[in-house]
Amino acid sequence: MTPPVSIRIAEPTDVPQLATLFKATVLQHGPQYYTAQQTAAWAATADDRDRFQQFILGVTTYLAVNESNILGFAGIGSDGYVASTYVHHSYLGQGIGSILMAQILDHAQRDRLPRLYCEASKFSVGLFTKFGFHLYATEVVERHGVTFERYLMEKLMISKNADADCP
Repeated sequence: MTPPVSIRIAEPTDVPQLATLFKATVLQHGPQYYTAQQTAAWAATADDRDRFQQFILGVTTYLAVNESNILGFAGIGSDGYVASTYVHHSYLGQGIGSILMAQILDHAQRDRLPRLYCEASKFSVGLFTKFGFHLYATEVVERHGVTFERYLMEKLMISKNADADCP
């Protein structure tokens, strides 16, 4: 059951709480998909304050919040890059990721972005697939001396008024 949620845009004062959410979720949920070494390296991303702040504030990051907590976040760049989609581990499977992804899609429609793309983790591929993204490649990247496989996914956006310009 989805808890009551509102959406707002992240502010600089949110970054420490988002870093905590990110790290806790990766440490809690990551071991189901990744080795202990990979999970630790991924979680350490939140420890670089400047880089993490850029990760959040360098794009438009939407927060799903309830009365007292940030439940998750998702970021989108002006070029259609979906930079993040994270849900607090206590709220996984409750529709928060879907609410955030719907917000990302609304943003893309409003800004008339022709394409959305991302580098999905093993545990986010399902969410992206649910919202019409498809896999076009994989890549191996290194984080803190540890390699990871990422899934490159995209969604081509179709304007609701695409036929309006046709004779």
